[in-house]
Amino acid sequence: MEEFNNLINILRENGFFIEVQKDKIYDFVTFDGNNVIGGFCSKHDAALLDASYSYINGKIAVDNTDCFDKWSKCPLNLKIPKTEKQIKYLLDQLKYWGSSEGYNDSNGYEFEKWVGEYPELLR
Repeated sequence: MEEFNNLINILRENGFFIEVQKDKIYDFVTFDGNNVIGGFCSKHDAALLDASYSYINGKIAVDNTDCFDKWSKCPLNLKIPKTEKQIKYLLDQLKYWGSSEGYNDSNGYEFEKWVGEYPELLR
């Protein structure tokens, strides 16, 4: 839960509007700002009846605000960052997906540019 709360604070510090919702088995955050929208949940048992979508269970899913449709279509889908290097990488990705180039890559479904894991050196 420390990484979850840390991410909330980092996003706030970087100018994102945060909304936190408490569910029976997890906490859910949506955020927006800088031309992106995203969401993430605290890690929980995916086998439970009321579990969240796998794309946000212990992960953060992000898309350009003008492209967002649903969590499974977000071009950025990473585990909640644990290290300073992962946090920096995530913040850089948020800038990219909020840019006009990020918009074009999301809107055009340029799957080879989508990010589903941290680079090997950051894992």
